[in-house]
Amino acid sequence: MSIFSKDQKISGKYADIVRKYTSGNVSGQGPEKWNLSDDDGKISQQFLFKAAVDMVYAAGWIGLAEGRRVPLEEVKNVTTKGDVTIFAGQITPRESRFWTLFRCMVLSDDGIGLSIEERVKKISLDPTTKEQGNDDWYYFLTYVYGGLEFIDETFSKVTTYTQLLRFISNLRCEVVGEDD
Repeated sequence: MSIFSKDQKISGKYADIVRKYTSGNVSGQGPEKWNLSDDDGKISQQFLFKAAVDMVYAAGWIGLAEGRRVPLEEVKNVTTKGDVTIFAGQITPRESRFWTLFRCMVLSDDGIGLSIEERVKKISLDPTTKEQGNDDWYYFLTYVYGGLEFIDETFSKVTTYTQLLRFISNLRCEVVGEDD
């Protein structure tokens, strides 16, 4: 069974990060919300993502791009208090994208402890056991949790709309290669 064809959970402080920056489909409330103020000082709650599944996907790519990973043992030992559930029905329409991300993670990770041939084989097969599927999900989360940390570190410093616009403008310049 595919790791992306069943309900999956984001746990602990990482679930809190998902709740902080996500508007919908997240049960419970995190300890804090992301608020921005306008030029008049009026504060309003904002969200980067509409759904938790979208934030998890983006965080995986960010973790991969930034080389940010949480150690596997930490992922396996994260408290399950206050989980955020990503339902299979949310993942299934995006399953091919999630598999592409997982494959990029495995192929680009020289520290995974597998030869390139073993990595190619790993991405070619669905997990044969439930245990292997869980291990693959935990591996996937090492990058997702690293990406979630990066998102929170970055956006917790953004407290005004002006800062957000400046951040987006700078990001655009980096991606497109333009100068300010």
